[in-house]
Amino acid sequence: MTRIIATVEARMGSTRLPGKTLMALPTGETLLDLVVARLRQVPSVAEVWVATSLSAKDDRVAAHCRRAGIACHRGDEEDVLDRVCATLKAAAGDLVVQAGGDGPYVQPFLIEELLQRLQAGSWDYVCNDMRLTYPLGVYGHVLPAGLLHDLNARRDLSAADRVDVVRAIFEHPETYRILSLTAPEAYRHPDLRLTIDHSEDMALLNRILTKLGHPGLELEALLAAASAHPDWFAPVRALVQVSSAHLFGAAGFEEAPGGLRHG
Repeated sequence: MTRIIATVEARMGSTRLPGKTLMALPTGETLLDLVVARLRQVPSVAEVWVATSLSAKDDRVAAHCRRAGIACHRGDEEDVLDRVCATLKAAAGDLVVQAGGDGPYVQPFLIEELLQRLQAGSWDYVCNDMRLTYPLGVYGHVLPAGLLHDLNARRDLSAADRVDVVRAIFEHPETYRILSLTAPEAYRHPDLRLTIDHSEDMALLNRILTKLGHPGLELEALLAAASAHPDWFAPVRALVQVSSAHLFGAAGFEEAPGGLRHG
C-alpha cells in the first residue's frame, strides 16, 4: 500500500520573520501546530512529519514537536533537500506532500486532488503554482519520494536547488512530467496574498483567526473575508514573494483545471 507523508520544513532562523515557526496564535496554538493540523486533514496523508535542522536554535522546534506529539526528524540546516529526504526515509514514505512551516492556508481538499492526479497519471510532479491562479500561498506540491531521493543523490545541483526542495524539478519541465492545476473561476484570485513571510502576514492571520476562527482558513471563507473586509488584507498587498515557482517563468509543463471544491 502506498504510504503518503507530508513533510513540513520548519526552522527558527527565518531572515524576514525570525522565530515565526513557533509564534503563538490567538487560538492557543503555534504557527507550526496550525500547519500540521491542516495537513492532517488531507484524507490520503498517513502522517505529517516536521523536517527541522540540527542547529541549536532549532532545539526548540524538536522539543515542541515532542510535547505536541508531532513526528520530527532533524537534518542539515542549509541542505533542505537532504533534510527532507532523510525525513522521508525515517517516515518510510512513498509519496510526499512537500510543504513549509509558513503555509497555514494550505487547503486539504486541494492537496487531496493533487494526490489523486499524481496517482491516476504518469506525472513526476503535480502542483498548482507553475502559473499563479490560486491565491499566493494556497499551494501544494506532491511527488514520488523516489524522485527526491534521486535528486538528492546528484552532485551537480546548485545550492539554490538544495535549499528550495523542488526547484530542480519545476525549473526543468523539459526533463520532468509536470502537471499544474489551475483554479476554478470561483477560486481564481492570484492577487490575494496568503502566506507568512513578514509581520504584516502574521497580523493578517491573527486577525482572521480572532474574527473567524479555524473555519476562516477555508478558501471560500478567505475569499469572502477579502471581499467584505479589504482593509484586513491591504497591509500585505504590497509585499513581494521571492520563492514561488511561477516567478521563474518555466514553460513546457501541462495544465489542467482543478475540479474539486471544498465540502
